[in-house]
Amino acid sequence: MYFPYEKISPNARIWVYASHQPITQAQKDIVMTEMPVFLHQWTAHKQDLYASFIILWDRFLVIAIDENLQGASGCSIDASVRFVQQLGEKLHLDFLCRDIFFIKNTAENSDTLGQISPLKIKNAVQNNEITPETIIFNQNVTKKQDFDLDNIWQQKAENTFLKKYFGNYGL
Repeated sequence: MYFPYEKISPNARIWVYASHQPITQAQKDIVMTEMPVFLHQWTAHKQDLYASFIILWDRFLVIAIDENLQGASGCSIDASVRFVQQLGEKLHLDFLCRDIFFIKNTAENSDTLGQISPLKIKNAVQNNEITPETIIFNQNVTKKQDFDLDNIWQQKAENTFLKKYFGNYGL
């Protein structure tokens, strides 16, 4: 059963899907049409799931489910992943990318979104392209209440696994 994102419990479980490419307005329109249809019929063990979604930064598709009302099952989670994958194929987007990190480009005070390969992170730190203050998006957040807090979803690099690269330690 689909609910607006704001109405989903802070304790809701979430999945963060990210796209290598920005989601265009035309693609967003399709997502905004098709996601509620999927979520409205999404079930676990023939019980309705109370779910929602949100698109942020033109890159992130976040699905939330209130497991206080009905928990997701392995099959229902698989169904949602298949749906997101099919939606991505239809839109020519890869929502299942896990081979890049997203960073907030604040150097130009534009708050735009950048991305970097894990293989290039150490060099980016050495070249001062990523500093301890750089915001890294934590795609592993699993609770809506944490996702809604910018200091957990959007973390300073010094508070992430990247801390080992700053200063003399790790370089």
